[in-house]
Order: sequence, then C-alpha cells, then structure tokens
Amino acid sequence: NLQIRDGFSMADLFSRSYSGPHDFQAMLDLISNARPQAWMFDFPGVADMQELYASPDLQAATRLWWDGPRLAAFAFVMEPYHNLYFEIRQDAWCAALEDEIIQWATGCLREINPDPPEPLTLDTTSRNEDIRRVAMISRHGFVPQPEYTLHFQRDLTLPIPEPQLPAGFSIRPLVGEAEVEALVALHRAAFGTENMTVKERLFIMHAPEFIPELDLVVVSPDGHLAAYCTCGIPVKANAQTGSHNGSTDPVAVHPDFQKLGLARAMLLYGMKLL
Repeated sequence: NLQIRDGFSMADLFSRSYSGPHDFQAMLDLISNARPQAWMFDFPGVADMQELYASPDLQAATRLWWDGPRLAAFAFVMEPYHNLYFEIRQDAWCAALEDEIIQWATGCLREINPDPPEPLTLDTTSRNEDIRRVAMISRHGFVPQPEYTLHFQRDLTLPIPEPQLPAGFSIRPLVGEAEVEALVALHRAAFGTENMTVKERLFIMHAPEFIPELDLVVVSPDGHLAAYCTCGIPVKANAQTGSHNGSTDPVAVHPDFQKLGLARAMLLYGMKLL
C-alpha cells in the first residue's frame, strides 16, 4: 500500500494546488482514461470542466496528486454546495490516497467556511455500481441520502411531436449577455435558490462547447422570460465514445408560468434542434 506522509510517499507521490492550463489538460486526460466508456457523460464531463474551471474560486479549491510526471488523482470542492468531486487513475487507487483526498477536502471546506452558521457537511456522489467508490466514501463516514440523479434517453431518429405553446408564448435562443441577468433571476425563482450568479452563467456561455443557438428560452406574451432549457452537444465526449449524444438540461420554469406545458414544449423544440 502507498503510504503518504506530508504530501509525499515512498513512491514519490506528491500533491499540490492547481496551477493552470497544463493541469487542466491533465485532469481532462485522467477523466478520459479513468472512466468506463458508459460513464463518460457523468458529471463532471469535459464540457462541465470547461465551464467550472473558468472560475478562479474553483481553481483555488482544487488539489492534484502526481506520480512523477503522471497525474494520479485530482479533487475539487464546489461551493456553496459543499460538494466534493474527485477522479483517481485506475492503477493508483489505494487506502492511503483515498484518506489523503478526504482529509484535504475536509480541510478545504473548513478553510472556505471558517465561521459557518451551522455544522458543515461534505457531500459527494457515486454511481451505485461503482463498488470501489461506494466502499471508499462509506469507509470515510459518508451516509447515503434519498437523492438520486436519473438519466433519461430518447432516440432522436424517432418522430418528435410538434411543440405546443399557449397563445402568445414563443421559444427562441437567449439574446446573449444582454439577457443574462433576467435568466439568472428566472433560474433563482424556478429553483428557489440564490446559488446561480451572473458570473457563473457567463462562465457557461463562454465555454468552448457552448452553442448559443441551443440556449433556449420561452418568452411570455408580456415579454418576460418564462422558462429556459440549455441544450448542448458534448463534442469531445461524443468523439471519444463514438456517440451522437445531446442534452436538454437544465430545464426551469418560473413559478408564475408553471403547469402550462412550457417545459414539455422546450424539450420537444430542443430535441428537434439537436
């Protein structure tokens, strides 16, 4: 077993903070090489990473573990959600490295939140069938929660019904940065959260794989943004896996306009575009 002491090991494993584009590419390569093909679209994928690492705050909350010139693992803590995400090279999994990642993440979260208003909890995610990861997080005291991510798939070669909107409503792409503040307000109202910010939305829109024509909104008769659906095509992941996948998420409808069929209409419209 690899024994880690003070960031170093008998096998010259060492860790350091994120330091720029070279590290970012190494992280993307690790995702590509460490995951089974069927899991390549799990969060965070390549497109997600491009969006996330536009943020200096996330870069500062990232740690990398190196085995000489090879990246063995990386981890980051996403705030304000208290979420830990990590990836480990297949041949680098060991109890000592697992311990180091959890210890670092716990310390990172406490450093970011030195005086929390309530007890801190660190969250992470795993596929049920990822036995090694489930065993790791269970060993470190993580407790399963009644929250799941469901992945639905739809064959786009089959007929797609025509979108149906109430009278006076229309679907179009977002008008770029001019409507970002309105979109953020819509997101916050729909999800009942203050987490989305203008800066975060701009990170998404400036990511290399973002397609403005697929960034859809529903406009109400009085000109307000009533709903949105951010569709996308993970170009690099598709190329790697030989897939032709697209996505129609997230989807959000303002509380004032729910139960009108707007989400369904956006999904159908987005699938036609994809």
